[in-house]
Amino acid sequence: MPLLISGSIKVVTEDADGDELLLYFIEKGETCAMTLTCCLGNIKNKIKVISETETRLIMIPVDKMEEWFGKYKSWRNFIFENYHNRLNDLLSTIDNIAFLKMDKRLLKYLKEKLRVSKDAVIRNTHQEIA
Repeated sequence: MPLLISGSIKVVTEDADGDELLLYFIEKGETCAMTLTCCLGNIKNKIKVISETETRLIMIPVDKMEEWFGKYKSWRNFIFENYHNRLNDLLSTIDNIAFLKMDKRLLKYLKEKLRVSKDAVIRNTHQEIA
């Protein structure tokens, strides 16, 4: 299980044509809810993660993750809080797709990208943003 020490990662899902849909960003001190379910359930998922900035992370073995879950309340709270936050991010993504017009979605995405990258310049092509 990854624990992000620095940087930012975007989590996307991809269709058969290779088109991506942003699900959420993972930032310093966070982990990925989709990875949590895969680690605990020992199943493969359909997400793809892409480093947005230079990134450092710690990989926690599944057996330690499970051991700490039962042993340390603070670890359990961390896992549940991250899962809760990612679920809210996914609900926000669904709301954006369902209720916002493309121009508003694009503006929201660009603002979020700037916030996560902590950079005043977006260094992606139009195709990558699309």
